Amino acid sequence: MGDYAKIAKDVLDRAGGKENIKSAMHCMTRLRLRINDASKFDVKAMKNVSGVIDVKVVGEQYQVIIGQTVDKVYKEFIALGVSAEDSDEQDTNEVKEKFSLKSLGTGIVNAVIGSTIPVLSAMIGGGMLKVIVMLIQQINPALATNETLTLIKMLGDSVFYFMPVIIAGAAAKHFKTSLPIAVALTSFLICPDFIAGLADGSISSIIGLPVTAAKYSSTVLPAILTVFVLSKVEKLIKKIIPEVLSTVLVPTLTMLVMLPLMIVALAPLGDCIGTYMAKVLMFMYNNLGFVGMGVMGALRPLLIFTGMHHALSPIALNFITTQGYDPFFFNTGITYVIGSGAACLAVFFRAKDKAVKSNAFTCSTTAILGGITEPSLYGILFRYKRPLIAVMLGNFVASAYMGLTHTYMYVMPGSTGAFGLPSFVGPTSANLINGLIAVALSAATAFTATMILGIKEEASEKKDEKIKECADNEILAPISGEEYSIEEVNDETFATKILGDGTAFKPVGDKAIICAPANGKLITVFPTSHAFGLVSNEGVEMLVHIGINTVEANGDGFKYVGPKEGSQVKGGTPIVEVDLKKLEKKYDMSTMLIITDSNGKKIGFKKGNVSCGDVIAV
Repeated sequence: MGDYAKIAKDVLDRAGGKENIKSAMHCMTRLRLRINDASKFDVKAMKNVSGVIDVKVVGEQYQVIIGQTVDKVYKEFIALGVSAEDSDEQDTNEVKEKFSLKSLGTGIVNAVIGSTIPVLSAMIGGGMLKVIVMLIQQINPALATNETLTLIKMLGDSVFYFMPVIIAGAAAKHFKTSLPIAVALTSFLICPDFIAGLADGSISSIIGLPVTAAKYSSTVLPAILTVFVLSKVEKLIKKIIPEVLSTVLVPTLTMLVMLPLMIVALAPLGDCIGTYMAKVLMFMYNNLGFVGMGVMGALRPLLIFTGMHHALSPIALNFITTQGYDPFFFNTGITYVIGSGAACLAVFFRAKDKAVKSNAFTCSTTAILGGITEPSLYGILFRYKRPLIAVMLGNFVASAYMGLTHTYMYVMPGSTGAFGLPSFVGPTSANLINGLIAVALSAATAFTATMILGIKEEASEKKDEKIKECADNEILAPISGEEYSIEEVNDETFATKILGDGTAFKPVGDKAIICAPANGKLITVFPTSHAFGLVSNEGVEMLVHIGINTVEANGDGFKYVGPKEGSQVKGGTPIVEVDLKKLEKKYDMSTMLIITDSNGKKIGFKKGNVSCGDVIAV
């Protein structure tokens, strides 16, 4: 079966043409179609298409079973003008957890992480460019006005200035909404004319509602809030507008509705929260002494997380201009940045996964030398959480020490990294000495605490652990649980062995690691990680399918931790981490091991309780 274009065309014809298809998607073996008119879908003719194994109708979804080459047929199918599954359809299939304060907090953190992790490369790149320029100019001050270095620094600065727009792109993917509209809206927040209008007062209201003047460049939270609400507004408008008018009216109305929501409520929200947070911190500083100073230092990463630290910068600058020094903002900023770098360095030493080690070392360098902590904050601290606790503890100790010793910052530092340390120079040498001691306390505490606490081991960090050797003719259990006959699986396609013979497993526990069932080559990994294919070193082709209809979860609850597609793997190598507790609320999580091509070998499976990696067939 190699003419995928012909298969796609034949399927489209039997489905009633592209006008009859609302949308299409695919899982590991099936082309899943949502159609307009069921009478136009010829099931009998579809089953006779060369390359189609069978057809199943599940609710409103027509499933054309093709096998492991379905992804190639799907590409040809979409090329014929069929619409890919849109975000509205996917949203309806997501696992929804019962609302609670815990789920709300988890949702907020996941939204921020999901919107920031994808842009770490830009943050790291921009930060390193600034570090390079800074190092060169520190070594040779005569290059301070060098045009080439100036342009390189501008590029680095641009990453952070346009952060709302960059974040919006990732947030649009996370919230499954229109990326172009998300980018357009957040670009407006840093549009020069809008900024100038807010500054001179010529822009003060929209449809009679007040527009608050605020600074949105380099912020994260306004963009995330905007795109989150955009995902809801766009979805609502899509439901209201007739399909024939949707191309023009949906984006137009969405942007018209979002503009006042964004500039009146959503974008100013972070600024408003920051203002009140600043008042709280000033109260703490004025009334709680060194303990209040310590608490302010501990809260520093959370302020940056929400963008609230921008609200404190004017207060700190006012202190410097009126009193000649800043008692609490820039100094705790430097200790936080150095502490973050130290924590990332500890992660570098503790981590087992090479990618995590590389990322941690880069984040450490970017923080300590460049004073840029966004990569470490979103890529390490919030991702692993324990290093965040260590950094907060370290900055509490350092900030409390500065409160006790009245250590101030006398100028605004050009960098909050190592190159900002000269800003501690003051009327007495004691201020510089105490500043350096505070930095050392933050770094030592954060480093030590991270080394003690470690990072929560993820499957991706365990994949380098030694895997038990198995023979090429052995087939292993891909998951721990009760192994039973595939004929008992609650899915006709698997139970009738349309895709091939095999065995099934009822998994146990809240989480599970799905491993490679044999030594061989990982030939296919589905994008949502709910299934993967492998051909053993003896030529046996296998498919591991995790759960029934779990493609509808759109990857939620699955985490791919294996090597890249096409890699050679040993039997027992971790491939997918599964959140069974979450997925079992909606799906039958029976996991199937299917022999799609036995290569002429007779394979019999044992039954009963097994552990992942146990030999179940030879």
